[in-house]
Amino acid sequence: MRAPSPPHVGTPIMIQHWRLLTFIHWRYPADVVQSLLPDGLEVETFDGSAWIGLVPFVLAGQAGYGLPYRWSAMEVRPSGNRLRYRASRRWPGPSGARCDAEVELGRPYDEAELGPLDHFLTARFRLYSTLAGRLVVADAEHPPWPLFSARLHELRQDLVQAAGLPAPAGEPLLHASPGVRVRIGMWQPVRAGRRRLDPTF
Repeated sequence: MRAPSPPHVGTPIMIQHWRLLTFIHWRYPADVVQSLLPDGLEVETFDGSAWIGLVPFVLAGQAGYGLPYRWSAMEVRPSGNRLRYRASRRWPGPSGARCDAEVELGRPYDEAELGPLDHFLTARFRLYSTLAGRLVVADAEHPPWPLFSARLHELRQDLVQAAGLPAPAGEPLLHASPGVRVRIGMWQPVRAGRRRLDPTF
């Protein structure tokens, strides 16, 4: 199945490279996730469930841009077909919230192997934030992810819980990617009325 097309960003205000990504996703009750979203956003679901992602990666390019960054000690270490991620939050709290993960990369997926859930979880082309008390959105244009299968060898984390969610239950769904080049557009106010957190408006 072909991935959805991204929005076109005519004049990007920044260009980034997102590299060495692993998408780690768990299924969650939609109402639990909705309770944490700002007014004006509605959680998008797949087959009635919300999905939460823990996505460690290397960002190369401009930072800042009004995103809610957390200062952390971070390390990404590739070794053969494995990736080791380590992160420990410093500020703002909760200080010490962390993620240690080791992932084994598998084979590349053929486009025909990827289904609606794979694209629902990975083909996301919007950034959301709050600036001066207003909910804003920006487009993120990039080519389709080159996706690989992946297997989790180790995961110790409490970042999901630090975000206000209960600890994940069950085995996560994994995808990995060497990365893409990303063009990011200007922030725009979210129009009146609740918006779904989906890839396109």
